[in-house]
Amino acid sequence: MAGSMSWAVLGPIEVRIDDDVLDLGGAKQRAVLAALLIGAGASVSVHRLVADVWGERPPATAVGTLRAYVANLRRALEPDRPARAPGTILVSSPAGYRLCLRPNQLDAARFGALVESGRTALADGRAVDALGDLDRALGLWRGAAYAEFAGEPFAAPEAARLEEIRLAAQEERAEAELSAGRVEAAAAGLRLLVAGDPLRERRWELLALALYRGGRQAEALAALREARRVFDEEIGVAPGPRLDRLAHSILNQDPELHGAQRQRPSIVTTDGLAGRAEVTEGIAEALARAADGRGGLLLVTGEPGIGKTRVAEAATRQADALGFAVAVGRCPDDEGTPALWPWISVLRKVIETGGAPLAEQSERSGAAVLLGTGQPARADGREHAAGARSRLHAAVVEVLAEAARRRPLLVVLDDLHWADQDSLHVLRVLTTVLPELPLLVLVTCRDGADLTGPAAELVAACTGPSTSRWPLRRLTERDVELVLRQRFGADVDPRAARVIHQRCGGNPFHVVELARLLPTEDLESLADALPQGTNDLIRHRLRRLPQGAERLLATAAVLGEEFDFAVLAEAGDLDPEALLEILDTCVSWGLVVEVASVGRYRFSHALVRDTLRQSMPGLRLARLHARVAAALARRVPHAARESGELLDAVAFHWLAAAPVGHAEEAIAAATAAVERAELVHAYQHAAGLLASAVAVIDRHAVPRDPVGTRRLFELLVWLGRVCCRGAMQREAKSALHRAIGLARDLDDPTALAVAATTHSAESFGSTREYRSCDPTVVAALRDALRLLPPNDSRLRCLSMAALAVERYFDVRPDLREQSGHAAKAVDMARRLGDDDLLLRALHLHANAIRHPDTLARRQRIATELVALATGPGVGGDWVPSVLLRRALVTMEAGDMTSAQADIDACAEANRRVRLPEVEVHLRWWAALRAGLAGRAEEAESLSRQAYELHRHTVWGAGPALTAQLVSWRLDQGRYAEVAEALVAHEGSGDPITNEHLGLALALQGRLAEARRHCPPAARAPEPPHDWLWLLQMVVRAYTWALCGDVASSRWALARLLPYSGRTVTCGSGTICWGSIDHVLGELAATAGDTALATRLLRRSVRHNDELGCVRWQERSVARLAELTAEPLGA
Repeated sequence: MAGSMSWAVLGPIEVRIDDDVLDLGGAKQRAVLAALLIGAGASVSVHRLVADVWGERPPATAVGTLRAYVANLRRALEPDRPARAPGTILVSSPAGYRLCLRPNQLDAARFGALVESGRTALADGRAVDALGDLDRALGLWRGAAYAEFAGEPFAAPEAARLEEIRLAAQEERAEAELSAGRVEAAAAGLRLLVAGDPLRERRWELLALALYRGGRQAEALAALREARRVFDEEIGVAPGPRLDRLAHSILNQDPELHGAQRQRPSIVTTDGLAGRAEVTEGIAEALARAADGRGGLLLVTGEPGIGKTRVAEAATRQADALGFAVAVGRCPDDEGTPALWPWISVLRKVIETGGAPLAEQSERSGAAVLLGTGQPARADGREHAAGARSRLHAAVVEVLAEAARRRPLLVVLDDLHWADQDSLHVLRVLTTVLPELPLLVLVTCRDGADLTGPAAELVAACTGPSTSRWPLRRLTERDVELVLRQRFGADVDPRAARVIHQRCGGNPFHVVELARLLPTEDLESLADALPQGTNDLIRHRLRRLPQGAERLLATAAVLGEEFDFAVLAEAGDLDPEALLEILDTCVSWGLVVEVASVGRYRFSHALVRDTLRQSMPGLRLARLHARVAAALARRVPHAARESGELLDAVAFHWLAAAPVGHAEEAIAAATAAVERAELVHAYQHAAGLLASAVAVIDRHAVPRDPVGTRRLFELLVWLGRVCCRGAMQREAKSALHRAIGLARDLDDPTALAVAATTHSAESFGSTREYRSCDPTVVAALRDALRLLPPNDSRLRCLSMAALAVERYFDVRPDLREQSGHAAKAVDMARRLGDDDLLLRALHLHANAIRHPDTLARRQRIATELVALATGPGVGGDWVPSVLLRRALVTMEAGDMTSAQADIDACAEANRRVRLPEVEVHLRWWAALRAGLAGRAEEAESLSRQAYELHRHTVWGAGPALTAQLVSWRLDQGRYAEVAEALVAHEGSGDPITNEHLGLALALQGRLAEARRHCPPAARAPEPPHDWLWLLQMVVRAYTWALCGDVASSRWALARLLPYSGRTVTCGSGTICWGSIDHVLGELAATAGDTALATRLLRRSVRHNDELGCVRWQERSVARLAELTAEPLGA
């Protein structure tokens, strides 16, 4: 039969042909298959099968039914088998029936073989190999063995046998981790194992050993005492003597407890690394930690020419000597480089080193699409673009993590300052898992003014114990002397080091360049005649090259940091022999170097290439780009169909050649490269290409007819869409506004609707700034709905839903009209029977009606969204988003326990897709719960981490951080600092208002000042009816109560009492000011209704306890005591 068949029993029984799961029928038919699988290829009698499936009292028809089940199973297992032909998988025998399958087809057999292989490796002292085998073995489990039949008498013994092997394998894996020196990781994993089965002595023994080896002797002894207590309480007996002996050895600090000592890295000394001893020692220590399973990030920074790449090269040699796998990714200064290029290079090397298992992992995870070998996950109607992009980035991280688990791994990213945003995002994700892996990432980048934009922000955000920073200093005169002795031997004029140091200030690149001239220049020339500037120094050397060499290198500089011999020959119109002779000279002069691939070269330093590029006039440069583009384009049909990587280079060069008559080639090449970028979800990169194509049209191919106008319209909508997907909201708005104008010029309502709905359709949440409405989009949506055909359609549905959302912050909102549009869109989606459209319509509906009065409706929508997102036919990338939405409305309703359950499920789902917007909310939530529990220092640290991530996604990071920090100051009674923070906060149009400052002043007792910032209810209009209305009302009401404003308190009490039982929050996980009943109690007390105040405050005490709001509960208890003269604990 066609296809590869696999059988799985380590979880629910499953049979696959390739990736297709077979339908094995109902429970009893599946039980027949389970009994045959347990038979392990032996014949199972009909009598035995009947007893297994039906028990001791089978029906009279059991044998006939059994034969029917067998026939059904044969059809399922061999769908291509001719009628009446004998089965080849489920076969009959005189003794009964049996299954014919190879051992490697059954996961239980593979599991057993891998466990045995791991045990053998562990016994032989090959701990890393043992870890790999045991990890693969345990990774086969999807649940309890024979899950649906594990409790049946026929399956229970086999299920129990497999479970016992699994438990033992977990312990052996922990032992292998200890033997490999990964002490911290082993201790963390063993705590989980002990919690899962605390009556297995071996787990306690290994945990105590791991803690001791990690330098935590007291914790190790405490673990052994806890083991004794657990055994005594659970089964009434003491643990065995092994634990007593271990405790004695720990107390006596027995040297044998440390096992074999791991080899420590030695420092590799390398030519050109004079003055870098401290850095190489730091790298050695980081490699040692990584070998122990405690990976991290090394940042090697400095000015151009300071020697960052040389340090990285030395680190690769150190790692290689220690048995690490090594993968290098370069971030070239080439606009024609594909997105994610450094990770493409790293993945290729990792898979080349790791072999078939890692290749299979890259295919399964989806990372292989970067290499042109996997199937791209397009962001179609069933998947959200942000989810597809994040999932690809997570897949890259998964492959690297798996590679590191198999063999310690060093990844070098050179010249991060030139990295694209998607490459930076992969690094950001990777840093979150480094401390748990034997994986060290070494990054080189420039610093100061040379490090800007997203790369600078990422480098600044990389903090914590797993990150080490190594800023490289300039060389001293003594260091320069050492460089010269390494290069020329001991016979060097001692004055040379002083002259060179004075001339270049100790920059290593300049030191080496000047040192190259020593054999031909005297010291006076070095001191006086030679230029000091980098470019002039390089030009001085270039002028000394043979005739034609400088022009050749200029052509190579246009090709890129790395270039191909054949392309250079074609673009430069040079004879290959003459070209080879010139290149040999350039190599000997140290201007270019040969790379591993035959026929490829690279400039020795970016400064050399920069100097060459700057020396060419603009017109000559454009014509040279055209020749390079044509040479590369001729190679696309042969190479780019496999990898697509040439498309970016072709696009870059044609775009640069547009001013000399190549506009059409530039537009076509740019759009081809955009399609490739979208396949790997590199939306910022795609946006840059599309913006360039639009610029070419504007400058060199202005539309002169409707065909040209429509082409420009389509490019602008495309640009708007990828900008939305790449969180480039300002750029999206500009492109879509222009597209709306062109759609009106074309008098095309369909085009108008497409342009006007793109922003809403591509956004997970609200991306408009607070109180900000886009009148251009609103007008376009109104006109589109008026002009589109009135019948049901996807576009009309999205237009209605988008109009409802876009009008949310309208200066003259009509809430009833907005709700009506949203509801009609949902009804239309239901009529169309499109679950994906329904999910989007409901999502937009919920965004359009965010107000406290719509809580019940939003709860119903959230529940339906979860059901849709987790059901068939809709992309799973929506799951984290809808779970987050339900968590937030559940907390708003006052149920923190259920909200936390949804947050936990959301976090688990987001580990697969890693949606940045969802991750932002999860970070704020973690900070929130820490703060509510009274862990102030932890909460503030988490808040700042959340802010760093938030400010790279959507609007509102500043107000969110201020709001959360203000919450912590309120909880701590630091009211003066609250006022200072609010005064310092500047944010026109954001949610933080004057009333917040009034509350901070009132809490300090500065009541007269508070009243000036928060006027009485009679003089203050209600806050806007949006998602912040209840919070803003609570801020005012609390201030009025504290200021003793009776009239305002009575009005606020009547207005807010219907919301009793709610949580005071802001529609996100940023803040939670406990139960609203506390504020209602304060209002009632100020209004003179002590009985009502007492009831509300008692309710607040209970509710805040359920919410985990420690400080707000204490406030309620204290206020209740004041009103009732009851003890504070009442």
